[in-house]
Order: sequence, then structure tokens, then C-alpha cells
Amino acid sequence: MFNNSSIGILGEKIANEYLSKNKYLKLLLKNFETDFGEIDLIYLQNKKSCKKQIKKLKDKLVCVDEFEKCELIKQINQKQFECLQTQLVFVEVKLRSYKSSCIASPNEAVDLLKQTKYKKLAEVFCKINKFDFPRRFDIVEIICKNGKYFCRHIENAF
Repeated sequence: MFNNSSIGILGEKIANEYLSKNKYLKLLLKNFETDFGEIDLIYLQNKKSCKKQIKKLKDKLVCVDEFEKCELIKQINQKQFECLQTQLVFVEVKLRSYKSSCIASPNEAVDLLKQTKYKKLAEVFCKINKFDFPRRFDIVEIICKNGKYFCRHIENAF
């Protein structure tokens, strides 16, 4: 039987593999802890990693319909803007069973109180490490169904 700690570790492992493979982010730290909370994963997104994401999005333009093409162009434009500067990406990971995700999506567990706490933790992290980069707060939802894991990355979640 899994406990909350082992579920959290599993979720962070799955999220890190997914983000490292698909989003070209560089992992800085797992489980930044203070007396008043924890940040699951912290990444650095730099110009090089951002350009890889843009190339991947542009490659998709070839095989999509007009509506999807419009959405991809919006994403490409957003990424091009992000490429102008390095940013820190703070990630909250939420792992849920398929059954419980039918009741409420995992990202709903990140309420306003949790968001405020996460932003304060990020501020502490930046102060300790003397980072002065822009910050982004993402959520990775992981749904477990029949032993398989499905990830959804929500950029700029809050």
C-alpha cells in the first residue's frame, strides 16, 4: 500500500521525466523545503531550451487543421516571447487515481491559499540562492488509470 510520501515521490519522478523529455526544462532542485512548506520541482527555462520547444511546436504545424494551427501559432508566439529571458519554473505535482479525478481535477487542489504559499516559497528560494529571474508557476497533473500514467502540464497555472 502506498502512503502519501511515496505517492508524492512517484508523482514527482513521473512529472520530472515528462517535463525533462517534453518541455526541455533543466531541473535545478527537487523538494525545496522550509518550515512552512515545500516546492515539488524547480526548473530553469533558458533561451536554448525554449528554442527547442518552439521547433517542436513548429514541426506540429504541418499536420493539423486550421483551428489547431491557430492555437499552435499562439503557443509559438508565447514561447518566442519567453525566449527573450531566462525564467525559473516552480512546479506543483498532483497525482490522482482516475476514479478520484472524476470527482475533481487534480489542479483544483491548488487553491488560492496554496498558490499564495507557493509564491512565498519561491520568493524565499530566490532570496537564498540570489536568483533574480522572472518566475512561472506550473502544475503537472498525473492521472493513474489501470497502472498507466497520463500527464497534463499546465503552464502559468497561477
